[in-house]
Amino acid sequence: KLTSDKSKKEKIERLYRHALTLADYGMYEEMKDRCNIALTVSPGHPDFTRLLTYAAYQQRNYNVALPLLKKLEQYSSEKEWCIQVRMDIEGRMGNHDWVISQLEQLLVEQPEDALNLNNIGYTLSKQQLFAAALPRLEKAIAIDPDLAYAHNNLGFVLYRLGKQDSGIAAIQHSLTLDKGNPYAYKNLG
Repeated sequence: KLTSDKSKKEKIERLYRHALTLADYGMYEEMKDRCNIALTVSPGHPDFTRLLTYAAYQQRNYNVALPLLKKLEQYSSEKEWCIQVRMDIEGRMGNHDWVISQLEQLLVEQPEDALNLNNIGYTLSKQQLFAAALPRLEKAIAIDPDLAYAHNNLGFVLYRLGKQDSGIAAIQHSLTLDKGNPYAYKNLG
């Protein structure tokens, strides 16, 4: 029906909107069906490839998501999203050195990026390299004093370095910046 209809583009757009709605409701299997239909009519369509990647990522099917990310990286508009998703996947899979190398590359381009500094500090703390994480987190806070996650991560690192009072104070300060941060509550616990 899609290929015989004069309005193929309109049908593709309708499928895309439907797939987005399914993604919003976490109905990934149904969403993947719509994407696969659209990709048979319009092979390699980046929007549907991105949705398939997103579904695989959300379902923690990283063996499917990673090759799709590599396909998407060829589109400059998708590159940043692909890097962020891949860093998260690699971190979940324990490939922390790869994540840090990517964040370091991003810092070369933007040395004053507080969020990337925070993410390096966080990744180092995941490896229990607390002393190495400390200066990254301190620099992130110096650049952006309102970055709640950096204060929380700094507090966790300080606590693990034996500076319990300073650590708890930093975590509590992070909650004054973002009362809805579940990680800060977890760290306080």
